[in-house]
Amino acid sequence: MHMEASTNNKAIKLRCLDTGMVLPTGSCDSSRDYYLHAFTEYGGRGLFTACFFHIDQKNDGDAGELCLPPLTIDDVATVLTPSDEDFAAVGLNDKALCGYNFVPYATLEAMQIRFGGFSASRFEIEWLRESYPSRASRKYELVQEPKS
Repeated sequence: MHMEASTNNKAIKLRCLDTGMVLPTGSCDSSRDYYLHAFTEYGGRGLFTACFFHIDQKNDGDAGELCLPPLTIDDVATVLTPSDEDFAAVGLNDKALCGYNFVPYATLEAMQIRFGGFSASRFEIEWLRESYPSRASRKYELVQEPKS
């Protein structure tokens, strides 16, 4: 993926979301910058412990460490996420990062949990002529954009 390539061998600055979805509110501090330093599989069933160094920008760069309890990778992402600068570097809704999924979400989640990620560089797909609305024998009104 584009973000993986552009951030390879670099520390990614993370920010605290502190939504209270997975961990109680206050589990991280939004005034701090976080950097992942350890990510370890916990028990072999899709849980991981993640530890982060943090720097408090409000208190003269006060530093410390935050370790999350065992969580799924997706749950870790609800606690800490890349900083706005890192998102800006990649761009939201970048066509290189977003698109249609030809694999069921359950399969993608299982791969993410077990292997820590996945990537695909190319799909070879040949569409039948009947796949296009102009040549279709079926009605496509429900999936077409409304006409203005």
